[in-house]
Amino acid sequence: MSMADTLQPVAAGDTSPATPPGGLLPGLAVTAVAVAVAIAIHLMVDAVSPLVIAVTLGALVANVWGITARIGPGVRFAGRRLLRIGVVLLGFQLSLAQLAALGVPGLGVVAAPVSATFLGTRWLGRR
Repeated sequence: MSMADTLQPVAAGDTSPATPPGGLLPGLAVTAVAVAVAIAIHLMVDAVSPLVIAVTLGALVANVWGITARIGPGVRFAGRRLLRIGVVLLGFQLSLAQLAALGVPGLGVVAAPVSATFLGTRWLGRR
């Protein structure tokens, strides 16, 4: 594989089965560095979640420099599987005591937009 082959940008929707040498590791290593940067920024700016910083950083890097074929599979894996796990874990930060403190009207205010967003996203995904 030539150097030119490893520097070709990967399209956002590319799902090709070809895996470069190293498999997921190069992309996961880049992702790990991005996570470390996100945590470092979070330590300086406590008001912003490391997950929000990491997603913003990933979007910025992908749109400014692009994702190469070499790191694409690992980055896609992190963006699909690991990000979903992160979002679920972030949701677990909301405790049952906090939900009970909201009361029934408060739960409705929370449940309505969350449900609308979830259902709307699924509907748009099918189109």
